[in-house]
Amino acid sequence: MVYLLYGLLVFMAFVLQSAIIPCSLFYNIIPDLLLIIITLLAIYRGKTVGGALGFFTGLLQDWFSGGLFGINAISKAIVGYLFGFLKDHIYPQNIIVPPVGVAIATIINQLLIISFTDYLLTELSIEVVLRSVIIPLVIYNSILSVILNILIYKINNYLARRKFID
Repeated sequence: MVYLLYGLLVFMAFVLQSAIIPCSLFYNIIPDLLLIIITLLAIYRGKTVGGALGFFTGLLQDWFSGGLFGINAISKAIVGYLFGFLKDHIYPQNIIVPPVGVAIATIINQLLIISFTDYLLTELSIEVVLRSVIIPLVIYNSILSVILNILIYKINNYLARRKFID
């Protein structure tokens, strides 16, 4: 049941991110719904769930993106694993935790992707990428994290009431 609900959430986020949201771009930036879900679930469920979910959702994203295969899987697995360490140290229902956590996760994820692609493809100007991609993406993801946090909180409460998770 846990895998079914989380899988459905990831699938819906993937469809929204890849098919629906690109039709209504905000400053040519597409929010990374998968990264938001990975970060929030890692904070709620721990490093194992965060790392595994990050790897498999990154792999899904790599499979359908057409870019360098494996970059999203590695970067999202690292982010999910790192944020899983916060499980016992923060209170994810606090209104400030999701946007700040997702903002930091977005920065880490984008810097990992830039570091992988910079050496493999071409020289990228970090200032241009920061101004045109990272900062708008951090803002966009942080705002959406508040909404997704409510959804993930309700899913986790449902699973806890049904005794599927602790």
